This record gives sequence, C-alpha cells and structure tokens, in this order.
Amino acid sequence: MLTRQATGTPAEFADFLGVSRTTLYEMIDELRSWGAPIQYSKSQRTFYYKEPYEISISCTLRPLRHSEDIIINGGIRSNQRSFFPDANEITWCC
Repeated sequence: MLTRQATGTPAEFADFLGVSRTTLYEMIDELRSWGAPIQYSKSQRTFYYKEPYEISISCTLRPLRHSEDIIINGGIRSNQRSFFPDANEITWCC
C-alpha cells in the first residue's frame, strides 16, 4: 500500500490494519528506525516511500523447549500434543 501510495488517511490505514492510530504511528516509527523513508502527503492523503525501499523479513519456526512452554503457559504444562509433531508421528494423506 505504501509503494502504491494507497494507504488513505492515518485513521483509514490504521483501521485497515486493525490497529489504533497510536499503534500505526509506532509501527511507522519502527520502520523508519530501520531506514524506511516513509512520508505522509496531506494533499494526497496517503503514506508513501520517499524513495524506493525494500524490506526483507525472515521467520524461523522451532518447537518450544519445556522451559519456554512453562513460561508461555503461565507455569501450567498442557497435555495437548505439540504443534510440531515428531517425524514418526506425521501421517501423510492423499
């Protein structure tokens, strides 16, 4: 949306993202701290990149360690199966 200069007003953009205006501005400030040249045009009513900018994001998933699971679950160990099953537990289906 920034690249297309089609975010709308801050209120519209925040609503589209499902966040408050305050959170939107916090997100924009964070992106700016990473070097994103984000500007806002009052006349065009949109946020935009002042110059070309690209963000690369990666994500790594791994099973939780027992100690992490306890912290996340408030100290209560669940009997539910792990989100990441052991390779032997995977059932392949057609």
